[in-house]
Amino acid sequence: MTASGILLVDDEIALINVVNHWLENAGYETTTCYSADEAADKILNNEYDVLFSDVIMPGNLNGFT
Repeated sequence: MTASGILLVDDEIALINVVNHWLENAGYETTTCYSADEAADKILNNEYDVLFSDVIMPGNLNGFT
């Protein structure tokens, strides 16, 4: 599996969109998720170089698990 950039995870849509914008403008490939549950699905099917995550999010998972 080839690594595919940076996985951004946060339930605050405005914040993750700003970070995504900055990173893409800097030339990085990003994938955004708005919950830890959504990110878990992405991680099962992809490999990422970096994980940028909020710690406390709604759902079954959080930034620690």
